[in-house]
Amino acid sequence: MNLIETLLRVTNKFQAELNRPHYFEALNETLYPAEIHMILTVGNRNGITVTQLADLVGITKGAVSQTVSKLEKKGLVNKDQDPDNTSRVLITLTTRGKAVYYAHEANHEERDKEVLDFLINLPDTGLLILENFFRLMETMVDRHIHSGDHGVKQ
Repeated sequence: MNLIETLLRVTNKFQAELNRPHYFEALNETLYPAEIHMILTVGNRNGITVTQLADLVGITKGAVSQTVSKLEKKGLVNKDQDPDNTSRVLITLTTRGKAVYYAHEANHEERDKEVLDFLINLPDTGLLILENFFRLMETMVDRHIHSGDHGVKQ
């Protein structure tokens, strides 16, 4: 089926892009996409916990903690105790982190204009179909990951 082949091809290309670091000239900083996406998620939900980040980006709390620690050492995020619950830590962007956030957003707006325009002009029913499709794909991938069975049954 052409749709599945296209989805697989796009997924493979996207995975290759996720492994390529990006240099932010204004900050003299090279960041990996996982770090950038963590910054974007924190920027979209300032004052987020590690658990919330893990749920949103679909990785373990341990992986989130490692990435957040790297970002903190680079001066891009702060970890502060939650005043409402002292057992929780809230992650926020620093001024440098906000600079990465806004530079990356501007870059995406420019580079991804065609896709964004397509989505903006899509009727609500079309958006709902896409959303349901991607949720179904996520469920399928989760099932494959958690089944532990990566072989082909004959």
